Amino acid sequence: MLESDISLAATADTSYHQDFEVYQGEERNIRFRLMDGDEPVLVDQMNDIHWRVRRSFANPDVVISKGLMDGSVNIIPGTNIFYIPLRPVDTDGLEGYYWHDLRIFAGKIFVATVGRIDVKKSTF
Repeated sequence: MLESDISLAATADTSYHQDFEVYQGEERNIRFRLMDGDEPVLVDQMNDIHWRVRRSFANPDVVISKGLMDGSVNIIPGTNIFYIPLRPVDTDGLEGYYWHDLRIFAGKIFVATVGRIDVKKSTF
């Protein structure tokens, strides 16, 4: 685990207020632990995991999209842990508040987490 990892919860019931901040161009790993109540859910049983970022909750325009099917979500087989790598190009040109949501596809769709990202202007 990188020192700069962001840890968030993902549950069968939606986890709200999963808020965090990043700086433009920053490289981070967003780490999720998938739970159903107190029970861990193995990530290798998922059909897809999809994370997206939009300017606002109601805005359909996606500014960042990452998914298991496109290879941009990394799972740790045999565990309930997965990572979404946030690369410098992902936040280039973004500033201010954005909404993110995580959807889990396992026979049916679960919205596992919802929150806000504060993308801060980089001083570099």
